[in-house]
Amino acid sequence: MSTKQVMIFVDESEQDKRSKAKNSVSRVLPTYPGSITAEVDEAQAEQLKREGFHLEPLTCGATIKLQSIELDPKIEVPVAPQTLKHSLIEAISTE
Repeated sequence: MSTKQVMIFVDESEQDKRSKAKNSVSRVLPTYPGSITAEVDEAQAEQLKREGFHLEPLTCGATIKLQSIELDPKIEVPVAPQTLKHSLIEAISTE
């Protein structure tokens, strides 16, 4: 059975609902304060909808390209490169 990527809207304050959603999918992708991205098959999607979850399909390619980084926020949570972190710390320290 094929899977698709979806965003499941559930606030981080609703830990029981978030846990239930995470346990009902094929694979959890990045999570955010108001949602969870995940891979689901059709049966899982229908079950989540029956349980009152609002799902939106992730269909567009949202790759972000910067000078030294390329990432897809649907698949990975963006993390600043270590060199950028050091540059920011140095800039703050010299102010």
